[in-house]
Formats: sequence, structure tokens, C-alpha cells
Amino acid sequence: MRVNHQSSHLAQCCSATATERREVQQKNETSNKRTTDFIEDELEEIKANTVRISMVTLVCASTLVESKQLFRYYDKMIWLSVLHLLMLPCTGWADLLPPQRSYKVLMLLPISSKSHRNVIMPLAEALADRGHKVDMLSSYNIQHQNTNIREIPHGLPHFPDTKLNLFNEVKKATGVISLFKDRMCKMARDIYRVPQVKELYMKRKEYDLIVLDHLFNEVNEHFPDLPPLLEIERNQSLVLLNSHFSIGLTVPVLPSQVEVGGMHCRPPKPLPEDLDSWIEGAGSAGVIYFSLGSVTKGNTLPVKYRNMFIEAFSKLNQRILWKFETGIEGIPENVMINHWFPQQDILAHPNVKGFISHGGLLSLQEALFHGTPMVVLPLFGDQPTNAARVVANGWGRSLDYKDLSVDLIISSILEVMNNTKYKKNVAKTSRLYKDQLTSPVERAVFWTEYVIRHRGASKLRSPAASLSWVQLLLLDVLALFLLIVILSLLILLWLSNKVLGVSKKYLKKKSE
Repeated sequence: MRVNHQSSHLAQCCSATATERREVQQKNETSNKRTTDFIEDELEEIKANTVRISMVTLVCASTLVESKQLFRYYDKMIWLSVLHLLMLPCTGWADLLPPQRSYKVLMLLPISSKSHRNVIMPLAEALADRGHKVDMLSSYNIQHQNTNIREIPHGLPHFPDTKLNLFNEVKKATGVISLFKDRMCKMARDIYRVPQVKELYMKRKEYDLIVLDHLFNEVNEHFPDLPPLLEIERNQSLVLLNSHFSIGLTVPVLPSQVEVGGMHCRPPKPLPEDLDSWIEGAGSAGVIYFSLGSVTKGNTLPVKYRNMFIEAFSKLNQRILWKFETGIEGIPENVMINHWFPQQDILAHPNVKGFISHGGLLSLQEALFHGTPMVVLPLFGDQPTNAARVVANGWGRSLDYKDLSVDLIISSILEVMNNTKYKKNVAKTSRLYKDQLTSPVERAVFWTEYVIRHRGASKLRSPAASLSWVQLLLLDVLALFLLIVILSLLILLWLSNKVLGVSKKYLKKKSE
């Protein structure tokens, strides 16, 4: 009986064990089925979006260790991950998915120099390449090869580049600021009377997105049904910042503020054969590139400064490429003058040793992107700030027109060329600048399409945008706190007076 009982107990245990095994096996099969479905779903998503490869690979590594049935999926994941990693240098980490449809975008750039226009053009061209229709209101009448871009000139003459002499304006007491303030106010009044602008206004609801220039003014006088400018500013969906932490200040930004500094920077293209041979012909001495930008014309450079540069260049062993809009008599043999040069392609040439610049932000970004030390001659606007940044970061030297001399020009050029610290500093910044997960243009395109897809993407905006300045500065809280303090002091004063009065009465009675 005892043996039979033990056998029966053993049989029951075996039966129970077999049952538990079947249950465990069923659970494993169910779990494996769920994991299989999960992996299949993730594989499909990976094919559409390579951004999540690393995360999914880690999930698979921890999930499939004890599942021989699914090792083939793990192998497939590893192979797919390696394939995409091998493709990264060619395609970028996160290729943009095709847009849901063709969007209509209106870009309002009425007050834009050629250089400032060049900032937004890479975005316009990228959107057009993705099938979107881009209309641009600007001061230029340019026909684009891409038929998806239509440039609409407003025809106003308030900012003619060819007639601006900023050197004369700087001499005035109010400086360049008064010039821009006066002309911007006039343009803000006149532009809303332009038929093309009125037509764009009537068709504004046909566009999926409007890129608005903050320099617009006097809107409500001509279009009274528009909301106030402050409300328009508060309701903006996205701010594309022409900055990058590697070359500027490191500051916190909101989700609706995206750094896309250097959208216009690009790898170099081959130089024209004659220009390339001239640069190569400089030998080990190298070449210096000299440009004052698109707004400050070379032919407006005062004669005394021009003669200083001519004399200084004649004493250098280096060859000089000088962007100058007109011819100059008596230039040295080592100087080549032209009204336009392919600036980025020149700065990227290994035999170009230095860049004499006006210190504009775009030129600064291009010089750092291509790793070329600078000698900066700031004149107005943000140029002095950029020049100070060049000196502080060891990217080059800064000169003041008031102190300019032939010897100072020569010594500054030789210092930047011969002192290796400048080249090392710009090379380091260039590496930081280029080491980005996605290109600035890709980021700009993605977030532009993002705010269209999500109808303004209000979740990107800070709640502080809807607060009044009293709420934003917590003045109401401070006022309440101050009121509590004052009331507390008054109560303490009242209590002290009461106590003091009682004490006086008590002492008076006691003395009596």
C-alpha cells in the first residue's frame, strides 16, 4: 500500500508536472507569438524609419536570448542594422519620409539682401525638391530652374544694394541704425499698397504655411481684419534659428525653436580651371581671400583704406583674391580682382590660408565650416559682435578702421597665417560644427513639414506665450507676497502698539 501510495503520488506529481510543462510551453508559445508579431511590426517600421534601429536592436537582444525559434529575426535585425549603418555616410542617419502631399508655402522676404536671402534659399529649394510649391515675395526678380519656386518681386526701391554707402552712414552721429529705421518704416507703409502683396493677402488661406518676416509693420492700417501683430507673433508655430551652439552662445531653446545655423554651408564644388590654377600657382606661400560681403561694396571703400590694402598686398609673398566691384588701377601682380568669386569653394581650398572679412554672420559660418582663419574688419550691425567672438575663440584677429595702417594689415595677416593656434581653433570648431545627426536643411524641412502636418503643432509652443507680461514676470505673485508682508508688518505694529498701550496704563496705575 505504501508503495502503491507512493506510486500514485508520483504519478500525480508526474501528471501535474506534465500539465505544468504544457502550460509553460503554451505560455512560451504565446509569448513567442507576441514577440514574433512585435518584431515583425518593428521590422516593418524600421524599413520605413531607420531612426529606431538602435532601440529595437537592444529590445531584441534582451527578448530573444532564450527563444531559438526567433533567432532568425534577431539575425535579420542585426543584418538590417548593419546595412543601415553602412548606408549612413551616404544617406544620413534619418532620411526624410516622402511628404503626405504637396504643400503650398508662402515666404515673405521683402527686406532681404542677397546674403540674407541666401539663408532661406536652401530651405526653399529643399521644399521645392520634395514637391512643395514655394512662393517668395522679395526684392529680386529671379527665375529659378526649379519650377516649384516662384519669386514675386515687389518692385520697391527702398533698399537698393548698389546705392548704399555704409562707410558714409557710419560717419553720421546716428550711424547705420537711422538709415535702416527710416527706410524700413517707409517700406512697411508702402509695401501693403503693392498689387502683388494685396493679391497674396487675398489668397492667404490657400497656403499651408506662411514664413513671415518680423520686419513687417503698419499691417492693420491696410488690412484691418488681421489680428494684432503681438497676437500673430504669439501664435507663430516655429522659429528657425540661424545659429549653432558650436559657434555661438549655448542657450536653452524651446521645442518650437530649432537651430539650423549654416543651412547655406555646403561641401565645395570644383573651382573654374583658371582660378584653381592661379590658387595652386601660389605655392607654399598660399592665398588670402578678401571680401567685404554683398551689402558693403568694395567700390565704396574710402580711397585711403583702399590704398593701404594695395600697398600692404604688394609687400606680401602671398597671392590675394579681392572681391571688388570695379577695376582698380595700379594693383600689384599678386592680386586678382573680380566683382564676384565662389566664396565657399575658395575658402575650402587647402591653399587658401586666410580670409579678410567684414564679419558678417554668413561669412563667419562659411569660414568656420571650411576651417579658414580670419582677419575681421567690422563696420556695423552684428559685425562688431561677431568680430569679438572671433578674437575670443581664437579664430583670428579683429581690426578697427580707425586704427588701420599698412603695417597693421601686414602683421595681422602674417600672424593669422603663421601662428598655428588659429588654424587649430577653426579646425576644431569646424569638426564640432559638422558633427550633427542631421543637416540643418534636413532639420528645417522636417520641422516645417511637421507644423503643417499637425496644423500649427501648438504643443511645441511654450504656455508662457499666452501669458501677459504681468503673469510672465510673476508680478501678481510678487504683489501678493508684498501685500502679505505689509499686512504682517501692520499687524505686528498694531499688536506692539496695543501691548505698549497696556504697559503704559499698567505703569501709570502702579505709580498712582
